[in-house]
Amino acid sequence: MSQTVDLNHIRNLLLSSQRRGNAFPSAPIKQVVVTNEGQIRTGDQLSLRERDHASVVPQEVFAWEKRRDREARIVATKLPASTLPLAYGGAHGWTYQIVPSFPGAQGPERFVFFLCHDGDGYQVYCLQPALEDHWCSPHTGHIYHDGRLCLGARFNGGAPTIESAYAKSVVWAEGIQVARHTGQFPFSANNAND
Repeated sequence: MSQTVDLNHIRNLLLSSQRRGNAFPSAPIKQVVVTNEGQIRTGDQLSLRERDHASVVPQEVFAWEKRRDREARIVATKLPASTLPLAYGGAHGWTYQIVPSFPGAQGPERFVFFLCHDGDGYQVYCLQPALEDHWCSPHTGHIYHDGRLCLGARFNGGAPTIESAYAKSVVWAEGIQVARHTGQFPFSANNAND
């Protein structure tokens, strides 16, 4: 049986919940649900049996703007003051620079990174400097051939949060500087040659 949905009512429920910060209201009359046939309803429009075959809609703000706003707050407090927003390779993220305490062969060396969310986790790409081919490996240099740092085994090789991706990229930069001089990445138990 098809019912007409009042989209203005659905919109009001969603916006009200978003303003309150309540993604999952407990009262069925305030819940937005989707049936297994793709129909939008409020929770009170379904019988208990029908509710078993419906999905409750999280009523939080759609993620893109929310994530960007949250990222901007974190960037402003936890990343270098010179961090800037950047669109790179079709992704929107942040670029920042650091200078590891361990100097390069020619003295202090600046690392330029691009940090973005890929849908699984936060990824960090090393834009500069160009590394020797030997280090462009997820095992010897903990960096993929496309310049993406291998920060861990989960989150598509990235990190769960923007601040943990940033923090690990700084440790990686120190580690790769040491590795380029000593031949061994010092901060990982997994340094197998490929």
